[in-house]
Amino acid sequence: MAEHLGRTVEEMIPDFFPQVEPYIQRALQGEAIPGVELTKPAIGGNEARSVLLSYEPARDEAGEVVGVSVALVDLTPIRRAEEARRESEQHFRHMIEIVPQIPWIIDAEGRALDVSQRWLEISGMAEEHWRGFGWLEALHPDDRQPTIDAMHRAFETGEPINVVYRVRSSASDPWKWMRSRGSARGGCGWESDLLVRLSG
Repeated sequence: MAEHLGRTVEEMIPDFFPQVEPYIQRALQGEAIPGVELTKPAIGGNEARSVLLSYEPARDEAGEVVGVSVALVDLTPIRRAEEARRESEQHFRHMIEIVPQIPWIIDAEGRALDVSQRWLEISGMAEEHWRGFGWLEALHPDDRQPTIDAMHRAFETGEPINVVYRVRSSASDPWKWMRSRGSARGGCGWESDLLVRLSG
């Protein structure tokens, strides 16, 4: 602390000062500026840091601004954890996409919550069309109700699902037989879902 006394902000953090100077100037004009997230550049052997800054005008007894009160929170550990989670999710999704099966998840009513990209390729469905009950449109009309019935039984009994149905990507393509195997997990209603793997 003693090293900071009597020194300007620019002297203390010359590489970071250009980012914070505008906020200091605004606070000196009487403006309170909460929650500014900035990246403090790497200096020497120190790595770059993500920081959350708040600037408040410091006033005397007469209400005149005599300085700036600065609060700082180091967000670097949080940002690292978020980046690690994103990388983990991307890795998991990549692994899912390269397996021969087509994993997807439906809820207790039969609404699709998540599906592999390969389902879109096989069914010819657009990204915005498969969600909810839209995925049923890719099935042969005669196979839709039996498939839903099989999934409902899986939720009611807890037994694994094993159902076959036909899918095609367009009206000019032949129907392709698919098999779905999976099991229910979770509680009931919206808290339940069904993990399914399809194979040709």
